[in-house]
Amino acid sequence: MKKIFLILLSAVLLLSAGCGAQQPEPTEAVVPETTVPATQAPAEAPTEPPTEPVPVCVEALVQVADAPAILLLLNRGDSVDVVGEFDEQHYVVKTEQGYGLVEKQLLRFSGETAYEVWTGYTYSGAEVYSNYQFIGDPVATLGLNTQVEVLDELEYGYVVKTGEVSGFIPKESLSRNRIQYKSGGGGSQDGGDISLNFGGVVKLSVIEQTGEVTGQAEVLADGTQVILGYFQMGDCVSVVSEEGFAPAWEGYHTLYLDGFYAYMPMNLALASGEEAYTQWSGYSGYSACVYDNYLLLGESVALATNTQVTVLWGGGDYYVVSIGDDIGYMAVEKVGESRYATGGGGGGGGGDWTPPAL
Repeated sequence: MKKIFLILLSAVLLLSAGCGAQQPEPTEAVVPETTVPATQAPAEAPTEPPTEPVPVCVEALVQVADAPAILLLLNRGDSVDVVGEFDEQHYVVKTEQGYGLVEKQLLRFSGETAYEVWTGYTYSGAEVYSNYQFIGDPVATLGLNTQVEVLDELEYGYVVKTGEVSGFIPKESLSRNRIQYKSGGGGSQDGGDISLNFGGVVKLSVIEQTGEVTGQAEVLADGTQVILGYFQMGDCVSVVSEEGFAPAWEGYHTLYLDGFYAYMPMNLALASGEEAYTQWSGYSGYSACVYDNYLLLGESVALATNTQVTVLWGGGDYYVVSIGDDIGYMAVEKVGESRYATGGGGGGGGGDWTPPAL
């Protein structure tokens, strides 16, 4: 029994010693540091391309037929890419600024025979202009039989040079032969019944900006207009009223048309905010004529002296007039506010009218 007791006691002591020993404290696992490679910032989602800013504009009312919106001006000797024919009077051309129209009379295609230069003689008082439309004051007035070098021929005039003066002369002011006498002119005889059977005009919007080039042509006149489009009497156009969008041309409205900038002479349109023109009744002077265009070129109808007209618009060199149901254009010096004296060729009313030279 003692042996058994001793064995049991020894076992108890051994167990007690084992339970009393301290257990090692747990330690945190050491996680090795890892370097995350740097990556580029995520690309931003694609955005819409920036749009061109649109200028602040005001409306202007066109006062004439066939008012041009001019894209740019070309000079004599320039070469221009031609796309093709637009109508009987215009070609479509391609420029750095865009497509436009140029009058056929102002272009000569590569390969065509050059114009043969000749010497002409002027009638007394022949006027030389700086532009082929004969707008504004002449740059020179020439005497009888002044010799000029004729460089080219246009529809209504010649490109000429005399001394240091270059410009354009109306065809009726020049002769191929030396003039032996001074023509009195005599003026046109007063007409009877009025018939303004002018041809209708084709309304042209901003022309299509596409087309393949088919040839090259030489420009014949300084100031040749590349026309973005034509507008008619009563049309509204947008005139830029904010600076910094397009260069300004003196004497022109800057237009904003379908994303393009173009130019229209100020005397062809009345912009919003400008003083409206007051219509008035007047009378035609001696040898007065009425035209179908504000340039006063081409065919005309003679009016009897003191034909009553209503002046609708004054454009500097011209008036827009109505005669009955017809509308036309007259030179300002051929319309007066009061009736003209007839029979003696003397003065009378009419403001700026002067008697014809005898």
